[in-house]
Amino acid sequence: MDALFGQAADKHIDATFDFRVGDVQAEQLNAVFLDRIRELMARVFRTHAAVELTTPAVMPHTDLLGMHHKPALYVDPRGTVVQLAYDQTAPFARYVVRTRMTEIKRYCFGRCFAANAAGGQPVTRSTASFDAVTNRSAHAVAAGEVVSVACEVIGELPAFRGVPTVLVVNHTCVLDAVLAFCGILHPEWIAGEDARPEDSQRHAQFVRSVCGCLSGAVHYEKAPAVRQRIQIMGATMGVRVHPQMLDRLQQFLAIRGDIGAMQREVLARIGSACGVAGTRNATAGSAYVQAAIQAFGELRQVETAVRQFGVAVPVACVPLFSHNYAYYRGGYAFQLMTDQPAARRQQPQVLAAGGRCDGLLQHFRHL
Repeated sequence: MDALFGQAADKHIDATFDFRVGDVQAEQLNAVFLDRIRELMARVFRTHAAVELTTPAVMPHTDLLGMHHKPALYVDPRGTVVQLAYDQTAPFARYVVRTRMTEIKRYCFGRCFAANAAGGQPVTRSTASFDAVTNRSAHAVAAGEVVSVACEVIGELPAFRGVPTVLVVNHTCVLDAVLAFCGILHPEWIAGEDARPEDSQRHAQFVRSVCGCLSGAVHYEKAPAVRQRIQIMGATMGVRVHPQMLDRLQQFLAIRGDIGAMQREVLARIGSACGVAGTRNATAGSAYVQAAIQAFGELRQVETAVRQFGVAVPVACVPLFSHNYAYYRGGYAFQLMTDQPAARRQQPQVLAAGGRCDGLLQHFRHL
């Protein structure tokens, strides 16, 4: 390791290391606007009693991201694989667990990094984060305030004044019930015991990747394209995707609406035991359904809290949506998006994203 890290950089590598990093003149111009935007955001954050708190930029490599999200990975002098911050959420969750923090509202500005397929400098983007740590009983109030802060910030930016927006929400327990009904979580439920995954870790990665695919697909992609992408994912990862899985999944691709209507529609489609009533898996299927019913109740609490904070943006529940499945496992996720009319045929733009990341805290519990 000493010999490896004792090498001097090759002159050719040094000369091309910053190739395709970005337009320098554009970056210098953007810096002026970003400085003003940070001032505006910080003013809103401080109004909500948040303090600026940054977390370490490097952390050990995790397997929380799907196959299409590649963090910038490096090896330290001891041979440990580490990654630069892919987002602001995971480093903060790790920090909260490690310091046993129980209550805080914090904000931070920083850069997040993704792998550069061509090598050299990682791909970077500027991010702002507002987080609230609180006890479980107050989760809806915290979520309502986070959404309120996002709406206040967007409302202060001239480029988005007057732009119609929508708050897209879902709970991962609702998504789990749908995925269980489709046979994606448990392939053996619809294809027999021979379909039981042999490699649980690979199957978990496949589920995360499917959720990542569905997260964007539910807003603008057509069903045939989604089916093809999932089939390619399965072939790439060595996971067999049965046609019946995709047939069942397709039933949920286009549905969205208010929380009460989605509860009725989802429960009517998956039945009382996620499609396995009368089998030995009926108890497990019923547990998914009960968790989904409780999850819809939590979503209604969040909507009520959002309204209590004076936010009038429409709320749409999308049963296949998940901002980041591994982060928000067991909790809910939401996105504040532009609400483009269908006639304009423009993809909606995600303005802010977040959720209740109890699953991420659980992932770091060993700390």
